[in-house]
Amino acid sequence: MKVFVISTITIFFVVGIFFAAIFYPYFIYLNAISKGISSKFINFPPTDQSLIRMGEFSKKRIKEFIPENEKNWSIFHFSNFEIPFPVENPLIQFYPSTTRMGKFEIFGGSLNRDKNLVYFSFMNGPTFSFDYPIEKQKVFALPVFKNLLNKIPKEKMFELVFNRDLEIKNLDTSQKVKTLQRLWTIPYQELVLNLLILQIRNDLFPKNFTSFSWDPDKKLGVVEQPDQNPGYFKETIFLLEKDKIYSLEFRTHKGDLVSDNIRFRFLNNLKFKESYPEAFISSYNDYRALPLSKKITPTSFTILYCGLTHDPSNINILTAIVRDLKKGKGNENYLDWIYSYGKRHLNVDLSIDQAMIDAARIEKEKAEKLERELKEARKLRAPTGKNESEDISKEEKVELFLKDAKEKGEEIEENDRVLIEH
Repeated sequence: MKVFVISTITIFFVVGIFFAAIFYPYFIYLNAISKGISSKFINFPPTDQSLIRMGEFSKKRIKEFIPENEKNWSIFHFSNFEIPFPVENPLIQFYPSTTRMGKFEIFGGSLNRDKNLVYFSFMNGPTFSFDYPIEKQKVFALPVFKNLLNKIPKEKMFELVFNRDLEIKNLDTSQKVKTLQRLWTIPYQELVLNLLILQIRNDLFPKNFTSFSWDPDKKLGVVEQPDQNPGYFKETIFLLEKDKIYSLEFRTHKGDLVSDNIRFRFLNNLKFKESYPEAFISSYNDYRALPLSKKITPTSFTILYCGLTHDPSNINILTAIVRDLKKGKGNENYLDWIYSYGKRHLNVDLSIDQAMIDAARIEKEKAEKLERELKEARKLRAPTGKNESEDISKEEKVELFLKDAKEKGEEIEENDRVLIEH
């Protein structure tokens, strides 16, 4: 009898360990997607439930449309996208908007009723490679899982990031037997895939987002965020092209029919089109094809602004815009933006005529050349006993400049002499 009892206890103990080993990964997963977990193979902080369940995508939030003349809209190649812009639209005006990130200009714009009421705005977002973060969790790197995860196509994984719920459906934790039965039907591989998706969401989504969804028609991921102004909401639009994720940031006026129509138009027409420096030629040709009556209107600015996103330092585009907008009326806002951009990005004052720009460039080149020669002169003077860092006098500078010009046969104009002597 004693042997029977011991044997029975041993069997129950072994069976208990067996079942614990089988179901332990499920409880690890349930902790990972809720209160968080930290172990040798997996580490997740407490998880916001907005990361677990996808929201409902709605391309049109107000179920009403305003009839519009399609001739008042055109699709332009803007950065890495094709998006709609208002053209000669009596109700909506386009205003440029840029922000500087290091050495780069980030382009965007707003669609307004006037300067004070913004219906909708957009801004280029970051572009990055879509790589699976296998190295971030040891469980992903286990050969049995790593091989499986790496076989999933990028397009499929990108879609899963935005349209897959990570919670286990039909799980009633108050009934233990049914809970175990439900968990038993889920392969371990599914759990690990879900955890990889959770990791990608943690890395990809903005920290203060409120919901995410998937546009099945356009294959776009949409992540919504609150705006500092409660009358607006923000969205980041993600698009996968080959192995890269491209993004655009939208900002929409809540509850406004015109704003909702614009957002719908953007989502409905948004397409990927890779940017490259020579793409500005197409925009420039569109501009040149305009009749003079349209070249002096904001239409020409919109076309060339899109061209500028492909070649931000192309001064020919900017001078063309300035030349024609100066001939029109009511273009002050666009000209002010161009002048500010020219000074900030190119260190050029575009508010003056092209001849003066060329003259300023020539004078700058002369000054830079003179500075180089002055440095050489300092080196030559060093052995005479004078301090090498001692500045050459104004008279010596003038003499050096005149001597150099004489040796090269250049004619010294009075303006050059005045510039040097002052």
